[in-house]
Amino acid sequence: MEAKEMRITVSRQARIWTLGGNGGDAVIFWVVLHGYGQLAEFFVRKFGAIASEHRMIIAPEGLSRFYTQGFSGRVGASWMTREMRSEEIEDYLAYLDRVYDEIPPEAQVYLLGFSQGAATAARWFYSGRRKLKGLVLWCGVFPPDLPEPQEPQASDLPLMVVRATDDPFNSPEVEAEMKRNLQKATSSPRLYTFSGGHDLSDKPLVEVVREMENLRS
Repeated sequence: MEAKEMRITVSRQARIWTLGGNGGDAVIFWVVLHGYGQLAEFFVRKFGAIASEHRMIIAPEGLSRFYTQGFSGRVGASWMTREMRSEEIEDYLAYLDRVYDEIPPEAQVYLLGFSQGAATAARWFYSGRRKLKGLVLWCGVFPPDLPEPQEPQASDLPLMVVRATDDPFNSPEVEAEMKRNLQKATSSPRLYTFSGGHDLSDKPLVEVVREMENLRS
């Protein structure tokens, strides 16, 4: 007797953490997507240097959680795996659409993806499903299977690639693949390199955010 696969659609709860925007005065929103094995609760704290009354940080958490070591202890989250890959991509795109819809319509919305979250961010940004003003890919890669931007103007929006000098996940091969893949999206990505490892730190974060926001006032 042969086993058969069946798929159904279910609704579930998601967790989102925010920082800044106290009193409802935020006019600029940064949606930030964490890396593999991180939780939004801790990831959002890395943006304390840029959060303010007028700038809110929104950190959605990946829907797939797991114990990072063994069967107990620290828990992390992931955006997707190779299992049901296309379905998980569609699920998180719909999830991010829902996050966006909670933001005031007149707000300026930017997007930053770190590590695994960079590919997630790129897919959402270039899907053209929601209006975003700029994209930052931080210590991550541009997905090689991304189709051409769905909206013609998407290729003209600001895109910044942030690299670390001591990132163990970086290599000449990764850099070369990144450049090839970026050609699908834009002919002139902005590049920013900082001294450090596979992480976010205050000084480069402040500089990157300032530059991106100044590009589109």
